[in-house]
Amino acid sequence: MSRAKLRRYLRLAHRLSKLAETIAETVQERLSRESRQLSIRDRVLIGLALKMYHSFHCILHDAKNERLEACHHLKTLLESYVYLQWVGADTTDTRATLVWARSVDEQRKHFKLSPRNAEMADVRIWEQALRDSTKGLESAWDHFQNTRLFALAKDANLSPWYVDIYRLACQPAHIADLLQFVPQPGEPISLKKPPTSLLWATVALDYALQTFCNLLLDAAKEYGLDDLGARLSKIKSQIDETRSSTL
Repeated sequence: MSRAKLRRYLRLAHRLSKLAETIAETVQERLSRESRQLSIRDRVLIGLALKMYHSFHCILHDAKNERLEACHHLKTLLESYVYLQWVGADTTDTRATLVWARSVDEQRKHFKLSPRNAEMADVRIWEQALRDSTKGLESAWDHFQNTRLFALAKDANLSPWYVDIYRLACQPAHIADLLQFVPQPGEPISLKKPPTSLLWATVALDYALQTFCNLLLDAAKEYGLDDLGARLSKIKSQIDETRSSTL
């Protein structure tokens, strides 16, 4: 893996970031002009998109410094993308509400298991918030809270993508990357980056570019931003060309 390919990816990433800013500004102006009240579906989708945007920037920073930790942020970006596609496939607020409730439930679990981090009153607040979030959806929530991410990916027609890309990102995001740091017999202890850092940083940025570009294309289509959609399609082609190049 060459640094030339990484540098080309970085240039494309900066262009995508600028287009993301333009899309966000355009959508906000339109919503303000129309005085549109956002539904829970709208809010959750926007929240997931923003989570992806910030994860993308973390990947960009790590990749620029050739850090394999870029894959940690890639995992977050990809997980958010699964939720976004799953929620987006439902035109009602049901799936969005269930994902919102899962976020609330994770907060509840944290404070319940870590009482030193909060007073019991805080736990009760989160428990009440969970009941409020799932009111009228108790049966759906009972099923959803035990549903794994792969099942959501399958529902969103992302099964091959999950197997090939998300699981790859999970490898260095967990203990699997320990192998990159363990010195070989006879080797000195070194604080330098592992020799595979450039490879992992480039792979992480490659998949991040693909996924983030798909997000922006969906947003441009959703809001009828044809000009931005054409520019994004051009960048997507350049990403594909870079991936297939021998740089």
